[in-house]
Amino acid sequence: MISRHLRPILKDALSRFPLVFLLGARGAGKTQLAGSLDRKRKTLSLDHRATLDEALSNPHRFLVNAGQAVTILEAQRAPGLVAAIKARVNRPGSALLTASVETGGLTDIPEDMGGSVAVFELLGLSWAEQAEKPSSSVIEHLYEATSTKDVLSRIPATCRDRSSEIRRQILAGGLPELSALKTPSRRRAWFEAYRQDLLERIVPQVANLDNPPGFNRLLAALGRHTGCVLNALELGREVSLANTSLRRYLDILTRTHHAFMLEPYQKNSTKRLARTTKVYLTDTGLAGLISPANQDDKLVKTWAAMEIRKILSVAPWHTYLWSFRTRTGREVDFLLEREYRVVGIDMLWKKELAPGDLAGLRSCREALQNRFRMGVLLYRGTETVAVDENTLAIPFPIFFGIEN
Repeated sequence: MISRHLRPILKDALSRFPLVFLLGARGAGKTQLAGSLDRKRKTLSLDHRATLDEALSNPHRFLVNAGQAVTILEAQRAPGLVAAIKARVNRPGSALLTASVETGGLTDIPEDMGGSVAVFELLGLSWAEQAEKPSSSVIEHLYEATSTKDVLSRIPATCRDRSSEIRRQILAGGLPELSALKTPSRRRAWFEAYRQDLLERIVPQVANLDNPPGFNRLLAALGRHTGCVLNALELGREVSLANTSLRRYLDILTRTHHAFMLEPYQKNSTKRLARTTKVYLTDTGLAGLISPANQDDKLVKTWAAMEIRKILSVAPWHTYLWSFRTRTGREVDFLLEREYRVVGIDMLWKKELAPGDLAGLRSCREALQNRFRMGVLLYRGTETVAVDENTLAIPFPIFFGIEN
């Protein structure tokens, strides 16, 4: 089993918190990760009908029989059991709950449990995890360093061209089972089974799916438009869904961890910034299977967005992820915010940089002024370069910790 970067963090949380939640899409590897933490923990899965029936019929007796330290898989299937756990746990490591669906009240914490609960999201395998490398520390350097010159002294100056490897990473995706399949026929068969499971078992845990064909049309459309600005009116027309159904289905995909919304940076903003939300599918392997013809920059940006989210999910300091766009159309793909200090990251799928490539980061720096700490151009080149006193060009392999 590939070692997950979240494992030591999760293990530490179990030593300090009575209740720990591990959330993530179906197939992200939650069961394998939970099982690797402590072989002595009792593990119960609510995917098993008899176990689920027992948990539903008498939650308190179920917990007594479970013992002092229990891992419960797919806990969202028994809301009464989750409520009973919240009322009962009082010692570190008492309960680890995994969930593929974020249902109402799942991670709501009673006042008397303040400081007793930890919540984590497990995303798909990162590039660094698959390469058996530690999580990238470049983002930490961007916040700790005093200048671009200081950053250059902390990270490699050159790397080899890994463009082909990145393309393979994008097509493979990060879901462990899917990324391990090499032939198109096996990947397609796996995806069809996965989609059927999503429609028949996962989605009904969130809401009644009254229009499965419409839901499938929306999935296909998101495969084509992942990484784009969400225009609900146009998207609804494209997939023949009313706005209410479209919004409800997007909420389902978000709560099952198959899509996420990248909100625009608006903190104390001026009127110069646009209020546009971008929508992403959370796995490029799935996105490529949903819309096989989509092999353009949208998938590359989706992959980069998810790789950044994976780094932030195990970072020592909480960091917000935003998008940035001015009303005149200048944009930066990703904005990292930590204690009001912002790092802008623009992504370019090219090997050579041109002066115009800095336009988005310059607009960002002008708009945010003293909050803007540093800017990064992610690109396909092989050299780390200080473009100016505020901006670095960093190759993908170095930024994502493959060559360190």
